[in-house]
Amino acid sequence: MTTAVRLTELQQRKLNRRFELFDTDGNGFIERSDLEEIARNLCATYDPDMRSAAAHKVYSAYLNTWEQVMVPMDINSDGKISRDEFMTGTAQQTKTPEDYGRAFRPIIEAVTELCDRDGDGALNAEEFTSWLRACRVASGDADMVFAKLDRDGDGTLTVDELTMAFQEYWTSSDPDARGNWLFGPF
Repeated sequence: MTTAVRLTELQQRKLNRRFELFDTDGNGFIERSDLEEIARNLCATYDPDMRSAAAHKVYSAYLNTWEQVMVPMDINSDGKISRDEFMTGTAQQTKTPEDYGRAFRPIIEAVTELCDRDGDGALNAEEFTSWLRACRVASGDADMVFAKLDRDGDGTLTVDELTMAFQEYWTSSDPDARGNWLFGPF
């Protein structure tokens, strides 16, 4: 596999975990419908009818991620991304951590707006856990993830902290990077 040259073993483990979580129907491919399912699951917690502007932003952000991040990985243009395409595409897109921060920040901002029930502009442990459950991360793992990502220990995750976690998850080969744990054990 060509990705072995470009991705470390740690990065490959994280990306294999992320692939499994993205593939909501378990058919061995990531498809647009998988990202739609994640967005619907998340919105169902807060706005099952998807009537709020926040729910529409979440749904749109996930679809935009499909178009901007995932579609370019679809090497054979069949409308679905195999594990190999995902690994190769990620290796090719990993130019700088900031690229991933920019790519995923719209999702982070939209989800924070939807899940932030106390209106403080950040996610507490319960709010964050709702997001990860929608992404198919086990509740117990979500609690552990929150503790690892709360860099300043204030009991909340800001958009900037979450952006940093996404950047580290997608790009870091540092085994001690907190963002490695974004989607639970890998």
